[in-house]
Amino acid sequence: MSNQNYGPPQYQTQYKQPGSGRATASVVCGIVGFFIAGIILGPIAILLGYSAKKQGYQGTKAKAGIILGIVAFACGALVLLLGNPF
Repeated sequence: MSNQNYGPPQYQTQYKQPGSGRATASVVCGIVGFFIAGIILGPIAILLGYSAKKQGYQGTKAKAGIILGIVAFACGALVLLLGNPF
């Protein structure tokens, strides 16, 4: 005799942290904003990062998105003020 389980498979539901989608969007906006339209995407990344933290997101993605947003905004502002260096 073998010990086989013939019942239906048991699936575990994965818990998704609240605000994780906004944290990911914040990081993406911050990275893309560093290369293209940082003056627009930087503040969006900052707002999405703070929104994710306000919703209770506990990971580091939200903080990374905020930092990337600040850097993207600063680079975009410098390009606007000083002109395109390329």
